[in-house]
Amino acid sequence: MPSFRPSVDRHFDAFVDDLRRFIETESPTIDKAACDLAGRHFAERFHEYAGAEIVWHRQERQGDHFEARVGHGGRKILLLGHFDTVWPVGTIGRLPCRIERDRLTGPGSFDMKYGDIQALWTPAAAAVTLSVRETATASKPLKTSSERTSLKFAVRFA
Repeated sequence: MPSFRPSVDRHFDAFVDDLRRFIETESPTIDKAACDLAGRHFAERFHEYAGAEIVWHRQERQGDHFEARVGHGGRKILLLGHFDTVWPVGTIGRLPCRIERDRLTGPGSFDMKYGDIQALWTPAAAAVTLSVRETATASKPLKTSSERTSLKFAVRFA
């Protein structure tokens, strides 16, 4: 099993910068426009960093969902995540993203944006050829029929 530590060490500052920028892109569940903006930001990073093919699942009332498809290796990985938060737009002004000692804080930093950025960096850190599919929704997983449908398509991949 390859060690990811050298890659993490080499890219640590860029990883933290990506996380900070994603946290600062506010995405409250109830705000479709804000979730769509955050989803586009996240999907663009997947395309830029990993050459991912982005497949959108448009939504009427909630933020759009997407799949980021990376690689064609025989070993497959399915990553699931959501990029919405419970924090209303404007919270970042009161609770800005901060790094103090070894702790990063900010609205949505732990649930779920940290995990999303880990998913983004997984293909770059992997030292083997993988086939990775990230399915990202704009609300907590499996709350809506559209998310269940997105998940069904993603599970067929695995």
